Amino acid sequence: MTGEGEMLKATVSQSTQGDNSPNLNGDNITYSDTHIIGKFLDEIAEQRKLTESAQTCLATAQAQITDLINQNKEQFAQFMAMLQVMQTAKV
Repeated sequence: MTGEGEMLKATVSQSTQGDNSPNLNGDNITYSDTHIIGKFLDEIAEQRKLTESAQTCLATAQAQITDLINQNKEQFAQFMAMLQVMQTAKV
């Protein structure tokens, strides 16, 4: 603040120990942790089932839409053929 000394500290060290340390190798995992992980895995499995069900419904809907489009094309072709017959009958 007075303009003397270094502006920034050269190094900052941080260490964590005890119960708050992140542990990636699996040591110190409690029953509560495994219970929570189990709940998450169950939820993921349920979401996967719902996704598969939604995909099945979507595939069925897409097939129905394709059938309706084909029916529409056939009806339109029949309509156009009828118009042509009517046009030639007037002439």
